[in-house]
Amino acid sequence: MVVEAESCRKSRTGSQGQAMKQAFDLSAAAASLANNPAAKGLVGAIRRFDAITSVRVDLQTVREAVDALKGLLQSDEEVVSLTGLALLTTAVITYARATDTNSKTRFRVGIAGAFDGGVKDVHKGIIKLRDNVIAHFGPGDNWNDERIVWYSDDDGFAFTAVHRRVNFMAKTIFALDLLCLLALPYAKELEIARAKDLDDALVEMSPKIEAVIVKHPFDPDAFYGSTSEASKHFWNRGSLGERRFE
Repeated sequence: MVVEAESCRKSRTGSQGQAMKQAFDLSAAAASLANNPAAKGLVGAIRRFDAITSVRVDLQTVREAVDALKGLLQSDEEVVSLTGLALLTTAVITYARATDTNSKTRFRVGIAGAFDGGVKDVHKGIIKLRDNVIAHFGPGDNWNDERIVWYSDDDGFAFTAVHRRVNFMAKTIFALDLLCLLALPYAKELEIARAKDLDDALVEMSPKIEAVIVKHPFDPDAFYGSTSEASKHFWNRGSLGERRFE
């Protein structure tokens, strides 16, 4: 995705007034400008936009995992046992990362603002599941049950360990389904708002700040790999402002 600020577009034209194909790594530039008071607004706008786009990608991953889990509800037991837990783990961990986890490298963007009333409790339930069952072992709400049993039979007394673990529950899948239904549109609204903020900051930046940015070129081939479809389509994606996240 690329936001084209007018001031940047004017500075990157050839002798015939045609725009040249160039790209600049605003994330790298923000790191270089982090201690520059004059760039504080721009750096903040870059990081806020970076955070919400990253969170939206996480939520889209959750959406895809949940859709796959819903499909498994109609599958046979062997398929469920092979893939259900992996999909659930991906969905729960990624959801919690997007909505609840603090990070040194990504701002918390407040996705929980999409929820009210009883949905907040649904959200808290998924976070609790991540904390008490998925990321750290615990019984949860009938997810894991493990016992040491002492017994006797014809050979005398002995003890053994018994385990019962649930790969996933339908109610958890539908809970994540509901949360994604509300969180993804909310994330897109935030993304559009923060794109506008970044666009404004790029228009208003000084020539000195722009001079730092152009020292951080971005090469799609190096980033994606020259044979990647994403690299091939990079220059066809259009301005983020023009596309409006279609």
